[in-house]
Amino acid sequence: MHQIIYTSTARPGLSQEEVFRIVEQSARNNPSHDITGFLLFRKGKFLQLVEGPLMALETLLAQLGQDDRHSELTVISRLPIAGRSFPRWRMRRVGGDRDALDELEQALRGEGSGLPIPEVVRNFVRETVDA
Repeated sequence: MHQIIYTSTARPGLSQEEVFRIVEQSARNNPSHDITGFLLFRKGKFLQLVEGPLMALETLLAQLGQDDRHSELTVISRLPIAGRSFPRWRMRRVGGDRDALDELEQALRGEGSGLPIPEVVRNFVRETVDA
């Protein structure tokens, strides 16, 4: 099991409706690839955390690299994990405001994993709150 966190820049003019479609499509497709995770969209930037089998995640990254709805895809964390942080989230959009960290912390408590929010996620939220 692995976890990958990446950031990217949204295509100019990308609407909230398109972001919702991305999440809906991911939620439909991810179960067949055993992928879970969440998407943050803030100030024209994406951060996505995905967890699952390494080959499935590598395939996903290759597909994302071809998606014209965003550019500058940068993997900021890639590591093996013992268990999933959000096992029931086939894909979820996390709040786009300061409450994103609260939402994630509540979800982690609800999952009972006791895992912390990765620091790169915390930094992204802080950096994009007033950007």
